[in-house]
Amino acid sequence: MKESVFFGSEGLTSTSANYYANVAQEMIQAATERLNSVKFYQISVASIGGGEKQLMTVGQTSLDFIKDDLEKSAEMNSFCAWVREAIKKKEELISCTTAYSIEKWARENNVEIPEQPQYPDSPIKADEKEVMDSWDANKRNKYLRLEAFASTYGKYIHPKGAFSKARKDVHAAENCPIYREGTGRDLILYYQDPTIKVEDVDTMFMSLQDTYRSYEKELNAMKAELKETVNKLDMTREREYQDRVAEFKADYERYNSKMQEFRSQFNNWRTSEQERISQLKITLPTNLLGIFEEIRKQGDPSSK
Repeated sequence: MKESVFFGSEGLTSTSANYYANVAQEMIQAATERLNSVKFYQISVASIGGGEKQLMTVGQTSLDFIKDDLEKSAEMNSFCAWVREAIKKKEELISCTTAYSIEKWARENNVEIPEQPQYPDSPIKADEKEVMDSWDANKRNKYLRLEAFASTYGKYIHPKGAFSKARKDVHAAENCPIYREGTGRDLILYYQDPTIKVEDVDTMFMSLQDTYRSYEKELNAMKAELKETVNKLDMTREREYQDRVAEFKADYERYNSKMQEFRSQFNNWRTSEQERISQLKITLPTNLLGIFEEIRKQGDPSSK
């Protein structure tokens, strides 16, 4: 991590720098009070009846201290600003180390972190359309043809279909060859004569029914095959998915074990780096050494 201009191998600790900054503030306050209380005249008082004047307030007799106090206050403010910035910078460096990511640490130290394994996607459920799309033209055409023939025959011989209705009607005509409507002079007789033998109609119905059942049987066989193929495809995909899950778990265990090693190295680096930063000494520019010596003498009674 790049060092700052504030630090060096020799200088002040953060604690000492903060202490001397506080001492400097006290000295600045004292100088400020002197500067703010300047008075360039004095006041005396005497009774109107005469007598000697009594001095009440004293005015400055020299201006020499003003520039000296201003210079020293400015120098001490400069010292405080420097050490405060240095302490702030040290805190920033420690915070930066705390926020350091293991990925950034790895890049800067040429450490190759393994890629985290990804949990496999769930298998896509198979459906009849997918299986039918895999059929060749002949098989696909056979299925569609069986559907068409079974549907056509089925609708025609259905109890509500045209042939079943006509068959029912011819049976009724045979059982009731004559029926009438109206009465008296308005009486009308209707004669129902089958144009095809009822037996032939029944025979045709049974033949159509057998044909329908033949198509339906063959179609149902293909539908059963279709369903079985879908189920087998689903089972194959599920088995392959479980194999991928098992492989993922093994890969993740190896990944996690390796990452624990890297995290341990990273945490050790971060701890040592923060310790190193905390031990950095705050250096003082040459132009602050003089005022620091005065501050140090003020703050260290043993040096007076």
